Formats: sequence, C-alpha cells, structure tokens
Amino acid sequence: MYISQILANDTIREVQRKLYSPETVHAIIAGAFETSAKKLYRVSDSKILVVSDQQPSNPEKFEQLGGVVVTKSYNALLAGVCTGAKYRFTLKASPTKRDKSKGNRIFGHVTTEQQEEWLCGKAEANGFKLLSNRVVKRDTLDFKKQGNTITIALATFDGVLEVVDAVGFREALTRGIGRSKAYGAGLLTVGKIDG
Repeated sequence: MYISQILANDTIREVQRKLYSPETVHAIIAGAFETSAKKLYRVSDSKILVVSDQQPSNPEKFEQLGGVVVTKSYNALLAGVCTGAKYRFTLKASPTKRDKSKGNRIFGHVTTEQQEEWLCGKAEANGFKLLSNRVVKRDTLDFKKQGNTITIALATFDGVLEVVDAVGFREALTRGIGRSKAYGAGLLTVGKIDG
C-alpha cells in the first residue's frame, strides 16, 4: 500500500477550478493509476491525500494541479496497528441512511448530530471505538452526471479512537468508510498517540 500527498498550487485560477470540480479531481486521480488500482482520496483545501494499493503509474497526471507530489509506502503504518492502540484521526465521509419507507432510497444525513451518530454506528464494524468525535466541517457536493443532478452531503470528522480489532481497522484504513469514495469520501487517516 502507498500514500501520496499532492500539494496543489491553488494560486493558479485553472487549478482552483479543477479542485472545485469533483468529477475533474476524480478523473485526474483515476488517470494517474492503472485501471485495476484500488484507491481512496481526500481533498482538503489545496492538499490531496491518496491511499492506493499501487504506486501512481502516471504521476505526471498530477501536474494538472500544478503542485508537488510525494509518494511513500503505507505499509509501516498498517503493520504497526494493534489492538488497544490509540490514534488521532481525520475522516471525510458521506454519512447516509437507507429509508425503506421511501422505496429503499438512500439519503444523506444533514445535521451534525445525525452525522456524529452515523460514525458511532460505523465504529465497531470498522475495528475501533470512538474516544472523542466531532464534525469540524460540513460540505455539499452538487454536480451533473449523465444529465442528473447528484448531491452528496459530506462531513469531516476529527477525534481520537482506540483499535478493538486490528484486522478490521486495517481494512478501514485501506478500503475506506461509507459511500461516495469515487468523489473523495471515505479516507480515514490516523496519527498514533504515544503512551
């Protein structure tokens, strides 16, 4: 596994336009990898993080963002995961619910309380328990896809967690949490707390 950090040059107007287009960012990241590569990414202002099972095969695609790219192995972090370890975390996710009374349609959680409850509900299934958790940013992506308007409610969470299942937690770090991964949701990143 690998993690790449792209520091986009958002002083360039064309780069700003690309960063605000979920479809464009998705296309740039997809183009930088072999078709078979599995990847998650998160855009935070002018920084993009990408976790992938392959190194970028066409890193020059990132030049469209006019920035600097650094790729390194993610395996040391994954190997260090153990039950009981505590981490500070950041997760940008698309909290959703399925409404059976409305034909099993999927709706985004829109309040902070709903979004925080959603993450509490995802914790155990992803190998961790939350010690603290707060929504630090909320966004909505609106864009057209095949003539339809797509709206995705996003929440960025920060907090502290404790690993309760190392295998499940590694999967969360490499496969992501929740929906809308193609549009920059689902990537969980962590920093270990010593002691």
